[in-house]
Amino acid sequence: MMKTCKTVLRTAQKMRDNGNWYPTFYELATDSKLHPHDVIEACKLLEKDKYIGYLYPSDHPEDKRIPNGISLTLKGYKPKEYAISQFRKYLKNNWISLVALIISICALIISISSAIFPGIVRVILLK
Repeated sequence: MMKTCKTVLRTAQKMRDNGNWYPTFYELATDSKLHPHDVIEACKLLEKDKYIGYLYPSDHPEDKRIPNGISLTLKGYKPKEYAISQFRKYLKNNWISLVALIISICALIISISSAIFPGIVRVILLK
């Protein structure tokens, strides 16, 4: 993630902790001391990666082209918790592959050991 995106995300997290759950782009630019254009471009990347969602003005629901501000998603508000849950999900889906990897590494170690020390490995395996 780019430095500007991290700055905008941290600023939005701090603003949420202080009670401003839906900051506007101007508020983000002011608090982060970045140019508003940089904030908007960083928000585009953060929205693409699903860290934030855009808020649109409620007085013109038919005009959804220009966002008014942002709201943090769970991924954006608690990134560590989200990363841990994704890692657990990955382990749950790929546990058999990890077991196979461990077994193959053990077999490789035994194979290399038997090539280097042929008599010792044979005695250990037969016991």
